[in-house]
Amino acid sequence: MTIVDFSVVLIGALFGVYAICASIECGIVLKMLTRGPANRRLFAPLWEITNVFLVFGFTALAMLFNGALNDISRALTATLAVALVSLLVRACVVLAIFYIRGDEELPLWLVGLLALTTFLVPLSFASAGIYLLTGHLFWASWIGAVAGLAALSGLAGTGLLFVNRRSGSKSLALGEALAALWLLALGCALPLVSLHTANRLSHDSLLVLVVLAGLVLTAFLGKYVGLLRVTLWLPAAAVSLLAPVILGWANRPYLISGQLSLSSAYGAQTYGRAIIIALAVMLPLILLGGWLFWRLFNSQDATKT
Repeated sequence: MTIVDFSVVLIGALFGVYAICASIECGIVLKMLTRGPANRRLFAPLWEITNVFLVFGFTALAMLFNGALNDISRALTATLAVALVSLLVRACVVLAIFYIRGDEELPLWLVGLLALTTFLVPLSFASAGIYLLTGHLFWASWIGAVAGLAALSGLAGTGLLFVNRRSGSKSLALGEALAALWLLALGCALPLVSLHTANRLSHDSLLVLVVLAGLVLTAFLGKYVGLLRVTLWLPAAAVSLLAPVILGWANRPYLISGQLSLSSAYGAQTYGRAIIIALAVMLPLILLGGWLFWRLFNSQDATKT
């Protein structure tokens, strides 16, 4: 494996962790939107963790593939503008929410604005990833639309599975249905979509993704027919983490489908090694932060019961 290949895996892993955190945020705001018992205090640590991985991902992309920034930014100006404006509005909404006392009910319009911006941010960045994979913007072709639908169902489904993982409510069933739709899109639609891109994605990598999606779908079916007793959040989160890595690896040797190769786009070797070393040193701190958030969420569950 070359340093360029490792860089693809690294960036995919960073955005994979971001995808998990962003989906949890989406699940929380959907629960808040339906007036469910989603504790807004959870946004305090999660907001920080999500943004850290988002910054890490884009910093690594900018440092490791700085030779491609001009091509990427020119094609994705509108998409990235939506993401940045949504980030700013969302930050203001989150601050406003924390100024409202905990015993006061949040205005529905404020929660609705939070939900809209919470979904817009990861969907905008997902559309950037769709462009890198397929060469199509998600609103400009059916290929992008299918991939965009997969991203939306994955965010909502995985998020609801996490928030409602201990309940038997209708929202849990909705989360399972959306997650199943997302797995079907990963396992069936995306391999078909890849046939219509400028460069064929690696069949071996796509096969791994299809097998993973199929195994988790089997777990879903096994739970419904009573053969398995599993927490579906964990396998769904695993697929969320691995999908960006697998798709990034499948897109080699291209960074932008059929237009710009990774080898020609790769930038400063020194910066690349520096950020790889820095992330390796910070990995224990990242794991500690994730464990602390998990403990916080479980303690909130305990206080509600």
